[in-house]
Amino acid sequence: MATTLRRCAGSTRYAIEAHEAPINEFPAQKSGKDGLGRMCREHWRAYTAALRRDQLARSGTPATEPTAEPVAERPARTTRAAKVPAARPVPERVRKAKAVVAATDILAGEAYTAAVGSDEVQSALTVIATGSGADDAEAPAAA
Repeated sequence: MATTLRRCAGSTRYAIEAHEAPINEFPAQKSGKDGLGRMCREHWRAYTAALRRDQLARSGTPATEPTAEPVAERPARTTRAAKVPAARPVPERVRKAKAVVAATDILAGEAYTAAVGSDEVQSALTVIATGSGADDAEAPAAA
């Protein structure tokens, strides 16, 4: 079976010559026309490394080469306590509405059905759902 070749774009800026390479040497690039990258893996790595060096040079940070030697002991990392947002107090009207709904939930049969249909329970459900009573805002339309 013949290997199909594809053109590696290269980069004149970083002296990477364009050449023909087997398709299996090109990384997947979903946004590309045919789903493959424009450079072979080897040249893509060289290109991105050169971009990184240029970026570090512009920022004034010295480039460091990765080493095979283990890094000297690092100081132990300290963990910070996660910031927990302060709990907002539950408004009194919401607390009362939840109590009305809880009292209704323990009913059974026709008593439950009648209680759920009452204006008191319906307005309690509105308060719980919207955080406001019928006096504060218009009740949302039933879906």
